[in-house]
Amino acid sequence: MLVPFDQMPDHARLWVYVSSRNFTPEEELYVGESLRQFVNGWETHGQAMSGSFSIFKNRVILLAADEKRLAASGCSIDKQVHLIKSIERELNVDLLDKLWVYVQSTEGLASHKLSSLKDLIEQGLIKHNSLILNNLCPTVGEWKGNSFVPASETWTKRYFPQINIEK
Repeated sequence: MLVPFDQMPDHARLWVYVSSRNFTPEEELYVGESLRQFVNGWETHGQAMSGSFSIFKNRVILLAADEKRLAASGCSIDKQVHLIKSIERELNVDLLDKLWVYVQSTEGLASHKLSSLKDLIEQGLIKHNSLILNNLCPTVGEWKGNSFVPASETWTKRYFPQINIEK
């Protein structure tokens, strides 16, 4: 059962999939229709789930399920991943590669390989206050308040040199 994303409760479980590139307007329509059909038929143990989706910044797929009434089962999550893989194949994009870091820039989301993160920090291209897409948000409520987080407040902080502050 499809619910508008802005009406999903804060406790709703969230899955975040980031595309390796922006979707074209036509691709975004395709993704939206694919997600709409999926969520309208999303079931767990034969019962309809209350879910939603959103496409954020032309490349981030947000898929949510209100598990207060009915929890997502392993099979229902497998079907979700199957849909995401289908979208990947159809559009020739990667949505499941977690070895990327996404930084908010004036042009949108800048994609950086995790392996290059330390070099980018040393070059000053990513700073403590650079806003990192938080694709690890487990709930809709956390996404609403923390979709972008300063690098110094994320797991990326370990890549920054320690600053010695004398007292």
